[in-house]
Amino acid sequence: MNDLLHVMESWYRENEGPLKAYGLRVTLSVISENAKSSRYLDIESASKFGRLTVWVSGEAEIQIQNVRTNQTESLLTLVVRNPEELTEALSRLVKSVEPKYA
Repeated sequence: MNDLLHVMESWYRENEGPLKAYGLRVTLSVISENAKSSRYLDIESASKFGRLTVWVSGEAEIQIQNVRTNQTESLLTLVVRNPEELTEALSRLVKSVEPKYA
């Protein structure tokens, strides 16, 4: 499952430029302090903030917040078992933050 974390890093490197050019703020953070390493990707638009966290186990969580109210609009827990499912979760994150991004 550690490969999923590398896939997430690769997706970030490939998509960071286009996302920023579209006006979205995007950052990738690495957490490796314990046995359950993870990565989280933050994407922020003028109105929404989204975070996808993926743990080495394949567990994942997508959280979407309203920037103005700081209220969580949705929280989805899932398991990603392969790179395709991770890419699908990343796309879901981007579309939740900015539905018009193509």
